[in-house]
Amino acid sequence: MTPAEAATIAAQQVPTGDRFVIDHLAHWVPEERKASARLAELGFTMAPFSHQVTRAAPDAPPVSAGTANRTIMLREGYIEILTVTGDTPNARTLQAGMARYVGVHLIAFGLADPDATAARLQGAGFAPLPVVRLEREIETEAGTPGHVRFRVLRVGADAMPEGRVQFCHHLTPENMWQGRWLDHANGAIGLRSILIASDDPEEAAERYARFTGQPVRQRDDGAWVLAFDRGALVIADQERCQRLLSAPIPAIPCMAAYALAVADPAATRQHLTAGRIAFTDTGGAMLVDGGPALGAQIAFLADGAKAPWD
Repeated sequence: MTPAEAATIAAQQVPTGDRFVIDHLAHWVPEERKASARLAELGFTMAPFSHQVTRAAPDAPPVSAGTANRTIMLREGYIEILTVTGDTPNARTLQAGMARYVGVHLIAFGLADPDATAARLQGAGFAPLPVVRLEREIETEAGTPGHVRFRVLRVGADAMPEGRVQFCHHLTPENMWQGRWLDHANGAIGLRSILIASDDPEEAAERYARFTGQPVRQRDDGAWVLAFDRGALVIADQERCQRLLSAPIPAIPCMAAYALAVADPAATRQHLTAGRIAFTDTGGAMLVDGGPALGAQIAFLADGAKAPWD
């Protein structure tokens, strides 16, 4: 991939106007090395391990967030693994989440205007917290020292019981979506949908509609869907979710599974088969289990095809 191609992909990640997208999701994992090993087996290219810091203001000194991550950069969105590195309020939030289950605990939507989104959330009955300024050191594609910087808008933990649901505003997308990290042995190219298991899908669907400001509809099978300009959320009860998945749901509520579009399904199948990675063929998707180190289930599907829950 040329630098110009990577720059074009990076520039497309920050939404403009009324465009609404899923930016990324995050697995919270107790052992980064084991989670990284599982991701490598599944055919993902990963950016290096990186410690996160926060700043109270742009010119304030950095303070450790108590967490570190690795990312899997896609042409549309990305996947993150987060782990604890210290004792901070943020780290304790991760510890509490992992005590429930290891897996996906975070969904981030793309953001262009933090102030406008905070005002909308306030009007929708949420109490947005002050914007968090996060950053981490990273090497640029040219090999020089650089930083990834972004602003995160959150609400209180009790507002979204499924996990940490937030908005993310990228300030340096060119340092995130580097060309060397965008090609994967499994062919993954984009984050397509996330399945949420809920004990009250109707309440959760109404709440996510208010949180995102996007319409929601109920399907004939009883599941609720929020379809965005890029990506979708599907919310269903435990029984329906369990019928669609190949491994037990770890808790209720939870972020149970997600779907990734791949460039060449035949190549994805070949990679999984060659690596002796068990998968369930649903007819339109290859469903794999993240395993104990990573959690969640992942559906690989041809671009335009549907996951079992879509």
